[in-house]
Amino acid sequence: MKSRNHGTDIVPTQLAIVETISRIYGNPLAAPSSACYEWAKDLGLRRGGETVLYTGCLYQLMAYADSLVDMYERFGDLGIRITRLFTSISPKLFSWFVSKVVKPDKKILDYSSRTLRSITKLLKASGVDFGYLYEKDLYSGVYLYELGLEDLFAQHAASVYKQLVKEGVKRVITVDPHTTYVLREIYPRYVEGFEIEVKHYLELIGVKDDITSNKASTTSASSAMVKLPVIHDSCYIVRKLGLYVATRNSAKNIRYIEPKNSGIKTLCCGGPI
Repeated sequence: MKSRNHGTDIVPTQLAIVETISRIYGNPLAAPSSACYEWAKDLGLRRGGETVLYTGCLYQLMAYADSLVDMYERFGDLGIRITRLFTSISPKLFSWFVSKVVKPDKKILDYSSRTLRSITKLLKASGVDFGYLYEKDLYSGVYLYELGLEDLFAQHAASVYKQLVKEGVKRVITVDPHTTYVLREIYPRYVEGFEIEVKHYLELIGVKDDITSNKASTTSASSAMVKLPVIHDSCYIVRKLGLYVATRNSAKNIRYIEPKNSGIKTLCCGGPI
């Protein structure tokens, strides 16, 4: 297989594997499409509509990542090279093999499911009217973009957008920083005529009011031996998307700890709350 972004000889084998799997399964981890929407099957969410919750399957795919890394480690360098040959001979057979070897971590899968269900409850409690696309909640392709597989990403993004338009979607509510960023900032660069409004769920919950009164210093909280939630800003949320205030608005009615390195000073990309 030859990447259209690089010459065959210089493309890392792992990139070739990601490209092969993504073309066949629609995601880089060979996860079944049902993995993206199983979490919502018993929630009774309306199917489709102009406003939909779009997970982009990123939280769900996290459960498969460690298993794929373990596969790479078991193969070793020689195994990876043989794998590269395997992908060039029969991409479909290789991708099928990966789908059987790579299994989700149940704890991470349960965690991602609880997270998505909690976000759904927050949106409903905030009076947000939205639907869900279930099996058409497609992977956003963000990892392809971050790996530099631009041609494949452009094709994938166009396919996702085409599906959203076909379903009559005019607004998507995203759940994670990376998917929000790639849809809001990157899709318009690669998808001609991209017109769908993109909102992170934190922009739609909570109230817009004075938010300073609920802050609790780390010192006072520890001295009182009270366990309070800590807001850990995602670097994408505050630096790329500018949603610092939205995060605090969502925590308006609870006391929380503001770390020293918060906002644009945040040190790493963690969950927004």
